[in-house]
Amino acid sequence: RLSVVYRAELQPPAQNWTQAIQLATGDYTKLFCADDQLDPDITRTQVLLLETNPGSVMAASKRRIIDSQGKIVKKTHGLTGLRTCEDGSTALKKCFLAGTNLLGEPASVLFRTDVIKQVMPWHNLWPYVTDIATYAQVLRVGDLVTSNQVQASFRIATTSWSASLVGQQEQQFADWQSSELDTNFVILSKLQIVRSALNLKVRTLARRLFFIRESRKGDL
Repeated sequence: RLSVVYRAELQPPAQNWTQAIQLATGDYTKLFCADDQLDPDITRTQVLLLETNPGSVMAASKRRIIDSQGKIVKKTHGLTGLRTCEDGSTALKKCFLAGTNLLGEPASVLFRTDVIKQVMPWHNLWPYVTDIATYAQVLRVGDLVTSNQVQASFRIATTSWSASLVGQQEQQFADWQSSELDTNFVILSKLQIVRSALNLKVRTLARRLFFIRESRKGDL
């Protein structure tokens, strides 16, 4: 059964996503943003992963990156270094060391509904990390399971919400990571903290260069 719910006013992402999760009634929940795309088998693959791994609370698949016109920019992205099943702390630690959200945007993941509802609302203190910061709360409850298949498309455009945060991304990720490390759920050595900061700078620069290139395309 399909239910369509309209909002009278445009809402910030975290508020909108929280209300969407609260409406979920099935055993599993996927949050799907309008600009992104799902491959036909992604939900079946991720449900099977969760059902065959009782201790898991979240499944993730690789995704491809597309531009505003739907052209593939990168054929496969995400989940680098992650095993088929990772405990929550290890999965989050690998994200810290990579200086990025390895798990992907909401379209790329699937939650057990009872767990994602348990950790609501979606994180909103640092908007750039709304997704991974909320995943971190989910991963405190159980394991992550992953599929090596590319099963979703994440759209990057100069007019997107994430693009509007490009000047704040590095600082917001760093501030969020620091707050997580204070909880001791993940522990990094001093050398690992340096590695994390360097990778964060490299990835932030790469995103900025991409948006600059896309902006110039629009001026042609």
